[in-house]
Amino acid sequence: MERKFLGEKLDFEKRIALAQLTVQPGWLVLLEMIGEACRQSTEECIKISPSAPNYEKIVPNLQLVAHTMSKFAKQIIDSCKVIHQRASTESKAQAGIQEEPAGPGNRFKGFRPPEVPQQ
Repeated sequence: MERKFLGEKLDFEKRIALAQLTVQPGWLVLLEMIGEACRQSTEECIKISPSAPNYEKIVPNLQLVAHTMSKFAKQIIDSCKVIHQRASTESKAQAGIQEEPAGPGNRFKGFRPPEVPQQ
């Protein structure tokens, strides 16, 4: 299945605005909240007892919700990552800055799912 990215037709200013958003402190909080929502929807599927009434109808619906939420979150986050990389490259090109080769200290690490504190 080909991966589809959102925002392919965003103009340069919008791509830069989105790239700037990803470096704001609140971006990590937003990613944490997205991860929490996906985790909660998955947990709802697991919590249903097989002996519950209408189990055969409830579980597929809950699985569909969890799958859809996870797919949506991944598509948004992956698209933001790609737009961030492209906007960074474009803004450097417009400024006439040569990109440094990726090394251990200057390499984009990507978006990671939020870490949940162990209880």
